[in-house]
Amino acid sequence: MPLPSAKYRQHASRALLEKTLSELLFEDALRETQSDNGYCLLLSSGIHYRFNATPSIWGQLLIVKGSVSRNGASAYCPLQLLIDAQQELGADDIILANLLEEMSNTLIADSYLIANRDTLNAKTWAELEPDLLQSYLDGHPKAIANKGRMHWGVGEHQQFAPEHGQTFQLHWLATQSDVLKTNFNPNWNSLKLLKQTLKDNDFFEVAKKLKCTEAELENWQFIPVHPWQWEHKIQTLFADLLAEKQLFHLGKLGDYYLAQPSLRTLANRERPGKLDIKLPVTLLNTSCYRGIPEKYIGIGAEVSDWLHQLTEQDPILSNTLVLRELAGLHYPHPLFQQIAHPPYRYNEMLGAIWRENVQSRLPNNQRGIMLGALWQCDNQGNPLIKYWLHSSGLTLEQWLTALFQQVVVPLYHLLCCYGVGLIAHGQNITVILQSGRPVGVALKDFQGDMRLLDKTLSQQAGLGEKIMTTLERLPADHLIQDLQTGHFVTALRFLSAELWQSLDYPEIMFYRILSEVIRQYQADNQKLQARFSMFNLFTPKIPKLCMNRARFKIGYGDNSERPQLILGAEIPNPLYLSEQKKTDNTGAVNSKGIHHAV
Repeated sequence: MPLPSAKYRQHASRALLEKTLSELLFEDALRETQSDNGYCLLLSSGIHYRFNATPSIWGQLLIVKGSVSRNGASAYCPLQLLIDAQQELGADDIILANLLEEMSNTLIADSYLIANRDTLNAKTWAELEPDLLQSYLDGHPKAIANKGRMHWGVGEHQQFAPEHGQTFQLHWLATQSDVLKTNFNPNWNSLKLLKQTLKDNDFFEVAKKLKCTEAELENWQFIPVHPWQWEHKIQTLFADLLAEKQLFHLGKLGDYYLAQPSLRTLANRERPGKLDIKLPVTLLNTSCYRGIPEKYIGIGAEVSDWLHQLTEQDPILSNTLVLRELAGLHYPHPLFQQIAHPPYRYNEMLGAIWRENVQSRLPNNQRGIMLGALWQCDNQGNPLIKYWLHSSGLTLEQWLTALFQQVVVPLYHLLCCYGVGLIAHGQNITVILQSGRPVGVALKDFQGDMRLLDKTLSQQAGLGEKIMTTLERLPADHLIQDLQTGHFVTALRFLSAELWQSLDYPEIMFYRILSEVIRQYQADNQKLQARFSMFNLFTPKIPKLCMNRARFKIGYGDNSERPQLILGAEIPNPLYLSEQKKTDNTGAVNSKGIHHAV
């Protein structure tokens, strides 16, 4: 497949420059000045950038497309911006050079995306089946290098990256070693999982390779391996185990899978609706190496079963689906596990998680759409949400009310009633639509993206001691950040901005609707009043967690633990502002005092 033409690369480069500038200013990594002629970024390198922008209710500068100039000439290169601003970013030469590689990889991937989307408008895109729809999404909106994929070449991008839509088979290993860590839902076992991807005639070949009868396959455990992981990690680092047949390589087998935006989660394309498989792909992408940690393998099925039971018992969660993790495997490396604190990636190389696919849980008239699709636009600038809004027959206010009732209320209820925090960014949340209208939500990724309050609550009965000690425990003021930062700042910030820019809908009204939905939930659940004070969503300001600044600080060296985000300056809370700035029906005021017609 040829590289994208200059037309698509220039489009992608300009968009990435504007995103990079906007996010780095939002994280206070850079500081702008304002004048009657727009905004100016004066850098210690002697370079200056000028651009036009409008402040969002979050204080983020939404940059006007095509308005950025560098020393008076039109600017297109986000990599040059990073070089020009090196001193302000606090990135040494080693960090900067690595970041340029990450950004170059992102730019190539974005160029392919824009080229592939040329044949789609918002309507045709929105009507794609959900797994295919995801292949065209931009990815994490906060991370400037959101497709860094360090150590992948162009060929590997084209084969395994979601934007290319290519399917591939998995390698399979078999083992009888008791070193393997396993965790199964009571209704599942390794052989049953294998049947989710292998055809009937494949089992004869597997039994033949293992020199056993088909009935004796129940004595084996089977581990799927991503093709890239097999090629670059397993064959070399696990070579002794393969040679000694402690791990038996069965070759490529079974159905073809399609990568989802996270790269390591794969959807079955031959039998849609069968279980998704999440596999280690040990490359640096977005913020960390994409492995499968052993720590959470032993509790995944129990945690998701407990959450599933809550949705069946609690009326407030009646439209909430938990995409259960039905099994997890982890094979530790016998040498690296003898090291007290090796780089975390070496302890996450071989394993798998099987999870329900959302469409398998829905009736035919409902579709599960990744939350991040709502603010996505086609190449002509038309947002997908506009299509779903039109399909629903609702007003925007009615549509947003339904969205917040189906998504934010369950997340807040899990927090207040059960002390459960979920990092609910745009890839972890699936909005369930029926005729374009939000009618429910599906939750996933409970291994590392779920935390508990540091005080044991009676509502947590049913969580075993192993779960309570394995999951991270946080005080209330930290746990609430999973909703405020993980969902409001990381997802709703981009949705409200897109509705303002595309549909001229004031952000203050967006957050007023959200505020009213939350207040109504609180009024209907007075018994949780003390918890509402503990988890207060209406403080004047909230903390800002900075993803990109963390990379400038920690760089690209190895660490024994996954990197943590940096805490920035507090930011105005739009929920608080929405209740403070009541206006009449003629308009609304955002956090910067900008007036918008309603």
